[in-house]
Amino acid sequence: MFRIVICDDEMGIRNTLHVFLDRYAAEHEETFDIQEFQSANDLLKEYPENADLILLDIKMQGIDGMAAAREIRARDTQVCIIFITTMYQYAIEGYAVRAFGFIRKPVHYSEFSHELGCALLQIQGTRAKETLINVRDGATVYRLVVSGIICLEVRNHSVLITMEGEQLEVRGQINQFEEMLSAYGFSVHMRHIW
Repeated sequence: MFRIVICDDEMGIRNTLHVFLDRYAAEHEETFDIQEFQSANDLLKEYPENADLILLDIKMQGIDGMAAAREIRARDTQVCIIFITTMYQYAIEGYAVRAFGFIRKPVHYSEFSHELGCALLQIQGTRAKETLINVRDGATVYRLVVSGIICLEVRNHSVLITMEGEQLEVRGQINQFEEMLSAYGFSVHMRHIW
């Protein structure tokens, strides 16, 4: 099953994408769990955990799709993003948020199904290679690649997660992470300094 998010302020486009996803699922014997949002503001407020693919419009009221993609990338490095848009001048900027692709409006099924098929193959490849965990910090959920985690440290009432090239500090207790990561060979070593 793939978890797919549609985010577009035009109901007609959301309906078309939903119909195209249903058609693709029937033709390729896939199963999709589809969530729809009518604005990037709503998407960011209620960002779905474990989303595999986001079909994202760029030109919307409030936060535009490109700004939303930048914020999504700060939370989720693994989700696949395909822009559904008329605004091809953003193609270069799309590389900065590692967009998988762009589909032109009006959307035609042949182009959509080709791009979707390629994206799903990439998602399946990533799933086969990488184990992801969700780490919650208040209302924000971060998706982390387990193999990229180097160590965890307690810092006041937070846990500092050191990964390859970055650190993330989240509120919580180390025992939450011990339970989550023990299946992947992590163990907790406590040391008191006097």
